[in-house]
Amino acid sequence: GQYSVLLTHGQTPPVSAAVVYHGSLLTPADIAAINAPILFQQSDPTLDPNLNTTTYNQFKSILDAKRKAGLDSGITSYPNMTHGFSMRGGSSPAVTAAADSAFTAGAAFLAKHLGSR
Repeated sequence: GQYSVLLTHGQTPPVSAAVVYHGSLLTPADIAAINAPILFQQSDPTLDPNLNTTTYNQFKSILDAKRKAGLDSGITSYPNMTHGFSMRGGSSPAVTAAADSAFTAGAAFLAKHLGSR
C-alpha cells in the first residue's frame, strides 16, 4: 500500500491510478500529497493497529476533500475484518465475501481509470 500511495505523488505522478489494500506505514502528509485517482480497501479500523480509527478518519477526511476538489479518491473499510483480510479470502465465508467485494471494487476502479491498456 505504501508504495502505491507514493507513486501517486508529484505534479505528474508516474501512475494513472492506484488501489491500496491494507494501507499501513502511511501518514496524513502522505495522503495529502496524492495527485492521482486512488481507492483504499481497508480492514475494520477498530480492529487494525496498522490503521486505527483516528488515522482512518484523518485519511477519509483528506480523501473526501480531494474528491470534492475533483480527484477520484476514496476509502472503504470492511466491518469485522482484520488487517490482511483480502489475502486470506478463504478463511471463512465472511472473509471470502469481504475479500471478493474489495477485489471487485479495486478492479472496477482501475478499469474506470486505466481502461483496456
